Amino acid sequence: MNTRSRRSFSTRWLRYLFFIFLVALVVFWRVRGRAFADVASDGASAIPEAPVAYMSNAEAVDLLGHPTFENAWAHERSLPQHTKTSRIVAGRHKPRYVSSASKCHLLTSTKDICAFQMHLGERAGIMSSRNSTSQPPPMRGHLTTHRLLNAHLAQLSDRAYVFPAYIPRDHPPFPDTLPNGTRHMLHIPMNAFVAGPVAGGPLSDDPTADILTRRSISEEWWDIVCPRKSVKVLNVYHVHNEFGYNPEAVEGAEILSKWAKKLREMDDMCVSVEEFSIFHYSLIGSPLILSAWPSYSSSPVLRQFAWSQLVARAIFENLHAVAPSAPTIPGYLAPIAAIPPNDQNPFVSFAPLRASSAPIPGLLGIHVRRGDYQGHCEFLVAIEAEYNAWNNLGSPEFLARAHAAAEKWGIQKGASAAWPQLPDGRTIPAGMAKQDALKQHCYPEIDHIVHRAAEVRKGAASSSPLTTVFIATNGKREWVSKLVHALHLDGWGHVATSMDLHLGPEAWAVSQAVDMGILSVLAEEFIGVGFSSLSSNVAQIRLGAGKAARTIHFW
Repeated sequence: MNTRSRRSFSTRWLRYLFFIFLVALVVFWRVRGRAFADVASDGASAIPEAPVAYMSNAEAVDLLGHPTFENAWAHERSLPQHTKTSRIVAGRHKPRYVSSASKCHLLTSTKDICAFQMHLGERAGIMSSRNSTSQPPPMRGHLTTHRLLNAHLAQLSDRAYVFPAYIPRDHPPFPDTLPNGTRHMLHIPMNAFVAGPVAGGPLSDDPTADILTRRSISEEWWDIVCPRKSVKVLNVYHVHNEFGYNPEAVEGAEILSKWAKKLREMDDMCVSVEEFSIFHYSLIGSPLILSAWPSYSSSPVLRQFAWSQLVARAIFENLHAVAPSAPTIPGYLAPIAAIPPNDQNPFVSFAPLRASSAPIPGLLGIHVRRGDYQGHCEFLVAIEAEYNAWNNLGSPEFLARAHAAAEKWGIQKGASAAWPQLPDGRTIPAGMAKQDALKQHCYPEIDHIVHRAAEVRKGAASSSPLTTVFIATNGKREWVSKLVHALHLDGWGHVATSMDLHLGPEAWAVSQAVDMGILSVLAEEFIGVGFSSLSSNVAQIRLGAGKAARTIHFW
């Protein structure tokens, strides 16, 4: 075969091989596409997330029918610290900020505490009356504690905390998919949920102790005063490694002490802690966080805690359903002005609901989780889990360890609050199997709920007898009706539930905060789920506001 023939032969084979490769490639993509379609048809979880439109805009909000929170946003932007630093008389307190979270999308594990998939919806209902199985977007329990702890850490660091908006991943009944297929998430300002220092409120009732440059600022204002090029970025993993501990198994006192010292000694005006939360979710849900209590409980973040004006208004408008026998409307719930002047934001026609406000006489608040929590309880029972975070303040064993750690890391000194002693712990009644006892603590049935409520009623230290019950629950209406009936048969004069509250779209979006406002402020006595982060939030808010530990109970 001559040279030309060999070249022609080689060229033909190369063409054949290239053609075979193209055919194989087409077949592969067709098979792959069919396989993906088959998998996707089996459930929505197999379909990749649609692109996400993070930036809020009026057109998308209007198209999807989302509540705008226009007045809450306006109130947040008008906070006095949200002004050019050149116009702030800083004196020796020059502006210093720490951001521990970028925008909270609940779609990534690297921002804020938004990776948490814990503490999903706590009730059932629809916007005007919670009577269906739709659930509002939850303010996850660990997320609340995380933000409060970060705000406290900022104060220890002589810096202002940067609070983000809340952008829940799931928020029925509000849709989030635009006609072009992108997702536009529901945006909820921090000040729609809470007020007080964590949301930019005053740090003290004493004006001389309220340093304007140390008040929390919004993430929106952070982007103005701290352009990216001027920000000192700390990788949270690098700092944890520098400190030499496991962030999932470190004492709360140690992490507070070490991070506060580092942030306090940095000269940079703008510091951003990135990649993940300083306080790992497995830490803030465990007994290890207890050692932070002496410092945390004396912080203005907890002492001055308040629910938002939106929450206060919702409770005021539903007080007749919650406590119809209340002799008068408490002054702290009454509107400041029936019709605000034209130049005043109607958002401030109500005052924030301070956690330190006096309770409604005779009201017992209870938290009862149902629904998907049954499976979660089975898991907790199987691993013999401890109670959630602050709910372990009823355990002498954990308190002893926490006290030792607090002293070791220097946050016990100067703390004003003594260690609270909750009356209930994760106990195993005599003659009862451990698994059965833990299940009863986690997922009590109606007879046990009625029995426990009667025990608390009998032992209540209040001057007036407990006669009224408010139930925060996500149970199905049929089951909740049976519980209400059983409580009536046991002598309770009035029983109301989450489903009895009539809420507009904005209040519906923060309805978990409405429930917690009733449980943490209005209720004289409280019974919660020891394993629940919502119940833990209620416990810490009640204790931080000065309510007696003996008024906090568990199933």
